[in-house]
Amino acid sequence: MTTSRFSDFTGFFDDAAIFPPGSAELPDAVRAHLQRRSASIQPLVGPLLLTEARLSEAAALATEVAGELGIDLAREPLRVGLVVAPGALDQALRVAAEPPQGVVISGLELKTDQRWREQLAAGVELAQDAPYSVHVELSGDAVAEGGVKELAGTAARLKYRTGGLEATLFPSVAQLASVIDAAAQAEVPFKLTAGLHQAVRHTGPKTGFQHHGFLNIALATAAARSGADFDRVQRLLAERDHDAVRAAYAETSASWRTLFESFGTCSISEPIESLIALDLLDPALLSTT
Repeated sequence: MTTSRFSDFTGFFDDAAIFPPGSAELPDAVRAHLQRRSASIQPLVGPLLLTEARLSEAAALATEVAGELGIDLAREPLRVGLVVAPGALDQALRVAAEPPQGVVISGLELKTDQRWREQLAAGVELAQDAPYSVHVELSGDAVAEGGVKELAGTAARLKYRTGGLEATLFPSVAQLASVIDAAAQAEVPFKLTAGLHQAVRHTGPKTGFQHHGFLNIALATAAARSGADFDRVQRLLAERDHDAVRAAYAETSASWRTLFESFGTCSISEPIESLIALDLLDPALLSTT
């Protein structure tokens, strides 16, 4: 019998369809995103993630598709999270200040490079008065050098990469545990991006990459929030037994969402299917998608 934890995952799956490895064509991504408004899974879906350069085109496509689907974008605009490359903040701010008709900017996600301290400071300053969320993407090295502590007590939040097209982009269990521990200690909310295709840690069948499980991360976050030691956080991240992860989650409240806000996924259905397989969501949810 399914034990639904539907509300635990409200707005949890950010729609990163146009980004690798999915790399959907923009017309397909916009149409699919808007079509989900009539699907049962809609409350679980976050904003559509785009770059500044694709926003105008996406807005035009949304207007066209909305007309076909009978959607009123004036009443319910397309929610977009802008992924901002290093050095492109000024352009993104201009777009966010006057977004295209039918679009609302829900957040800016600022990538960083070797100038991460300067870019983090800009994100912190922006977040003070911004009408949208601001996340600063930090590397593992930046976290190790105190980047998360610099976000503590500010309105800016953390973004961290958990995968990609190369094995080196997947952090180890110890590296991810360090990030979660740092965020918990500093009380800094975070979102993640890439590689989190399944609820439970697993090996990619085609690539051999070691993928973190987003439910493992939820459990590790809950443990870190409650003051668990570092070894406990690592063990929860490393667990691959589906029954063990499900049993542990059954004993865990959704308070982990105060820190682990969401993650970007190029497939909305795949992570939801993995929760259905664990009997944490109703299979009927995907019958209307």
